[in-house]
Amino acid sequence: MIKKANSNIYASMFLRNFLKNIMKLTRDSYTKLKQELEKKKTIIRKEISDKIRDAKEFGDLSENTAYENAREQEAFNEGRIKELENILRQAKIITIKVDKSKVSIGDTVELSYDNKKIEVIIVDSQQANPEEKKISIESPLGKAILKHKESDIVEVEIPNGKVIYKVLKIK
Repeated sequence: MIKKANSNIYASMFLRNFLKNIMKLTRDSYTKLKQELEKKKTIIRKEISDKIRDAKEFGDLSENTAYENAREQEAFNEGRIKELENILRQAKIITIKVDKSKVSIGDTVELSYDNKKIEVIIVDSQQANPEEKKISIESPLGKAILKHKESDIVEVEIPNGKVIYKVLKIK
């Protein structure tokens, strides 16, 4: 009885961790990541391999900066390949909705807080860029305003308290 209960607990913990790691992506982001992966596995790998081969022809590898640089590029490229494979394996493709009455991915949302107005674009985590006012659906603000309507009030937990936002307009 105890073994079965423990296995259920572990299964539940595994599922919770797995679901936490699912990355929500638009079809467009998924396609771009897949294209980047393919390019890194074929074209970039070949270019780096050629650089390593050329650098080896210079002789002594212990003081060969061209060789060291090529090996660094190789390590970086292989790391990114693993990262992309992980992202794509765990990705869940989300669709952009047509109903503009509620905040969803792809929407531009006008918000107010503390007598200030801001406009943000709701995107997936791969497109997020705060400088361009693109916020991820995984961010605290993105999670808070998702599926809310115009005039809704939402609270966002931040490290030093809460910020209260009002959804003014969904575009």
